[in-house]
Amino acid sequence: MKYLQRLLLGLFTVSILAGCATTEVITNHNSSMIEFREADDVMEKAYVKMPIKGSDETIFVGDKVMSSSEDIKSMESGFGPQGMPQILVTLTEDGKSKFSEATKRLVKKYIAILINGEVIMAPFVQEQLETNRFVISGDLTIEEMDAIVSDFKPSK
Repeated sequence: MKYLQRLLLGLFTVSILAGCATTEVITNHNSSMIEFREADDVMEKAYVKMPIKGSDETIFVGDKVMSSSEDIKSMESGFGPQGMPQILVTLTEDGKSKFSEATKRLVKKYIAILINGEVIMAPFVQEQLETNRFVISGDLTIEEMDAIVSDFKPSK
């Protein structure tokens, strides 16, 4: 099976999820809007079934935004150790707090990462993340990552 996507985020790992049914897309009104939402591989109340970009996989995504672009201080595109395109995300102090609390609550659950209303990955939370920097990498091309970073408007 094709290696789906990964997020190098401390001890996060990506889980490959299967499914087929009607899906919805959560839309937004900002360029390179990033959202982190609770997710699951089974339907939960108030969750929406969404495709994972670049695959035929789906995941159920919660309606509550746990953290978003407002919580990001900066983003840079580049390459990881194995030459894979990646985005280095630096959180604000408030963003670090929100993300730490969210990952603490979501240990042994999924967190969906949405960019411009599309789920780009859904890593499984192994343990609480207490840092203000992490890397997003996966099946996005360098051009897609550069576009996300160049359109991103840092928090004020």
